[in-house]
Amino acid sequence: MELDPRHRNEKISAASISEYTARYVEKLHRVLGAVDCNALEDAYKLVSSVIQQDRQIFVGGNGGSSAIADHLCCDWVKGTHVSFLPAARVYPLVSSTALYSALVNDIGVENAMARQVEMLGRPGDMVLLISSSGNSPNILKTAKVARDKDMRILAFTGFSGGQLKDLADVC
Repeated sequence: MELDPRHRNEKISAASISEYTARYVEKLHRVLGAVDCNALEDAYKLVSSVIQQDRQIFVGGNGGSSAIADHLCCDWVKGTHVSFLPAARVYPLVSSTALYSALVNDIGVENAMARQVEMLGRPGDMVLLISSSGNSPNILKTAKVARDKDMRILAFTGFSGGQLKDLADVC
């Protein structure tokens, strides 16, 4: 099992900023063309359904994925609030520094997000997990707890999706 696939990242070499930009845009176009639009549509339907049912969405990740998760929570709460639609009820799993660090200290980093889902999640809620490799032990444990609680799982992964791909309703 490959835990850290970053060695597979492509590097863009260029002699100038304009050459780098052109190569970057070309690569971005290629990558966006490979996005599975059916999975994206399934993700949209899942999130919309959870919001319409006034269920909670828990969001988490590690490192940069944690920052993406936190920013996503901000955008979904602030950016989706309109008077004629239900607001997204989103809970970031790593943004409460006091709670997260207490859980890490008491039960270990591999359990900190999973324990929050265990304590706060309810059947019908959703967990959105962001992981480049899809193989981080704490992310997998959180997905398994969500599955045991009859919650929906949406995964944003890179590369092959790792083990998380098989645990998710939509990846």
